[in-house]
Amino acid sequence: MNQPDTRPQKSPASPWVYGLGLAALLFVLLLLFAGKAFHIDDTFYVRVGADFLRDPLHPYNSTLNWDGKEESLWKISLHPPLHSYLMAGALLFVGENEIPLHVVWALLAAGCTYLMFQIARQLCTHPVMATLLAVLCPGFFVSATTLMADISLLFFWLLAVYFAILARNTNRPGFLWLAAVCSAAAAMTKYFGIALVPLLSVWLAATIWMSRREGKLAISPAWIAGWLAVSCLPVMVVSAWGFYAKAQPECGLFHPLAAARFSTSEQHSMSEQFALSEDAGNEMVDGVRVALSFLGGSLVWPLFLLPACRFLSGWLKMGLVALLLFTIIAGWYAISFPDGRQIDFSYVEITDAMAFAGSIAVVIAISSCIARKDGDSLLLGLWFFGTLFFCSFINWSVNVRVILLAIFPLCVLVVRWGESLKKSQSWLLWTKIAVGPTLLVSLIVAIADYDFASVGREFAQTAVRELIQSGEQVTFAGHWGFQYYMEKEGAQPIDFDADLTLNEQRGYYLNKSGIMIYPLNNARLNPRMYNIALIEEVNSSLPRFGVHSMCGEANAGFYSSVWGTVPYNIDPEIPVDAFSVYRIIE
Repeated sequence: MNQPDTRPQKSPASPWVYGLGLAALLFVLLLLFAGKAFHIDDTFYVRVGADFLRDPLHPYNSTLNWDGKEESLWKISLHPPLHSYLMAGALLFVGENEIPLHVVWALLAAGCTYLMFQIARQLCTHPVMATLLAVLCPGFFVSATTLMADISLLFFWLLAVYFAILARNTNRPGFLWLAAVCSAAAAMTKYFGIALVPLLSVWLAATIWMSRREGKLAISPAWIAGWLAVSCLPVMVVSAWGFYAKAQPECGLFHPLAAARFSTSEQHSMSEQFALSEDAGNEMVDGVRVALSFLGGSLVWPLFLLPACRFLSGWLKMGLVALLLFTIIAGWYAISFPDGRQIDFSYVEITDAMAFAGSIAVVIAISSCIARKDGDSLLLGLWFFGTLFFCSFINWSVNVRVILLAIFPLCVLVVRWGESLKKSQSWLLWTKIAVGPTLLVSLIVAIADYDFASVGREFAQTAVRELIQSGEQVTFAGHWGFQYYMEKEGAQPIDFDADLTLNEQRGYYLNKSGIMIYPLNNARLNPRMYNIALIEEVNSSLPRFGVHSMCGEANAGFYSSVWGTVPYNIDPEIPVDAFSVYRIIE
């Protein structure tokens, strides 16, 4: 195959026009979901942000019942404080209101879009396409409708990469200091941001070495200082935060390592709770298969690239077939053996289809790195495959929130690969066509997630409000956005330590009076009590388009593979959620 000129070229219009246009497009689309209820861990960040607003100099210096008992935020929080400070700033200006808060985070997502375009234009000749593939897929689009730390992390991550590339392209090492500061900000948003240190350090070292060998760059003290800043500053900042946390009486632990230990312990406890295999080999197989399905489901568009796979080399075609066989065999193994994940047969096919889409993306990414053996492929390859490895084997569960970081480098790799093909223009036209169906799926999944967030708010503001106004004391189990709206109406979360007494013969006795409420589709629901009598079951409506974003019964787990082996799924017969209302028998 021939190798056309794929060096970045000047666009007919100023680059910032395209970048701002793409950012504006995403912002307008996200405004459609600005009324979304607080969802999943939005509740946590809103609560912590409000605490930071009251006492900004003492982060995590309060308590919250988030895991079934009242605990210090130092024990509950798994993340450093920067995102909560951003939330506090937003609360200061717009208050604790869903619409303006979502508008603020939509602006942040638009900023990510602009940065993606600016980075892509340095690495390929079709940056608009690479950006559209990245921001209009379900993985990015649905994540951008939440208030969690994922978009904030991505923003600082992209900013750090942008400044590092700018330093190389302009031969101005001073930009590396900005990259170091942004890397530290990413690490202080979520601890995974510290992965920028090896990523940028290795890439910069390789870039400096290759440029020096080609006579394009002389190693100067300024370059060495910038490289050291990128390599050391984030580590120093995170370490300083860890020692500060350890000095706090409520914490007493080096916080970054405590968060890492939680991930390991949570992974083990989830294996026990959901009857997952304890065999390391089986867990690895399951992790790879689920990661591929989450990757494919987060993107959608790789399925449209199947015709282009004929341009792959022979051994990569064999690798794609091997991955397809692997996902099919692993799926049947998981439902056929008692020590594997118990999955309904009807859900295996959708998992395999999404895993096949993820396999296509992985194989094309490998082919792209081989076709273009340069520093940019090194950066994108380390970025994509490193994130995928972390999500598959290290993180406590596979989820779109981690895969989110891998989406953009993959999109650039795919576009670069397409540009290297013999008939690149026809292939790139076909890729443009894939953007439309991808956006359609993203809108449907975003609507499903919007509805899931809304049903808890609606139940709390109607049925629960009526119960409390009638004089009932309402206690509830559950988590996520549901907890926010229940507490806002005056209901009390159950404290598994203080409110329960264990009877060895009968189980747990609830030391309360009034009403007890259990949501069906939620977390932190066990243990059940024997002194409660069911009054009624309140079912929400069936899902629009039959799609679920987070439902254990439907095998959909957008925010955690603990709930399902795919990020979203179709099951029109399962309600979005249901609520069991019990009378506590004294």
